[in-house]
Amino acid sequence: ANFLHAISMHGLAERIAPDRSQNDLMMRSAMQGNGDFVASGSCDGYVCIWDPKTTDCVSTLDHREKWVFDVKFSPDDYQLATAAADCAARLWQIKDPTTGKITDDPYVVRVLQEHTNWVTATLFFRGGKNLMTCSADKTVRLWDIDKGVAKDVGRRHSSWINDIAIDESERILACASADKRVSLWEVGTNDTLNCIRTLLQHRDWVMKVIFTKEDSNILL
Repeated sequence: ANFLHAISMHGLAERIAPDRSQNDLMMRSAMQGNGDFVASGSCDGYVCIWDPKTTDCVSTLDHREKWVFDVKFSPDDYQLATAAADCAARLWQIKDPTTGKITDDPYVVRVLQEHTNWVTATLFFRGGKNLMTCSADKTVRLWDIDKGVAKDVGRRHSSWINDIAIDESERILACASADKRVSLWEVGTNDTLNCIRTLLQHRDWVMKVIFTKEDSNILL
């Protein structure tokens, strides 16, 4: 059986809106697999890639004043996925394919545009061949990155989906939602999403979910 511990924001105001007075709020950050670089996304519409040793911003990705809610490095660290308030997820080339070094001129490889509200989180799986996204439109989507199309759409929640996580087997997906629920989905080998369980315990928005590395049957 799967066991769940999830982070909830009891008392979090639901009236979040794009207020330019909050444009310096940093939403999420991610560390590269080898720890050499850190990426951060902000409400100022920019993603910065940092060298933690020198504290220098070595590369900047411009989302054109749209809030950036999430950033994720690809498994090979050559690309970065971003989730933003323009209802799109983007895949950026951040390393020069020839030199393998972070480029100061990153560019968009793919724009994934089927969500109808803010994209709140992303994750790579299957070695970076596929991407999952979730959104304030209450859906989770499984993408074929090469084709730029959603292979399946999961609909179960009645409010925003704030975060997603997948276990090490890449067979179980968890979604954290503002409807106070966590849903568990079976990810089929034929690129299907099938909701297998809904977990009810929280009294307010569920903000974050993550599987433990020690035991993939436990979700934090």
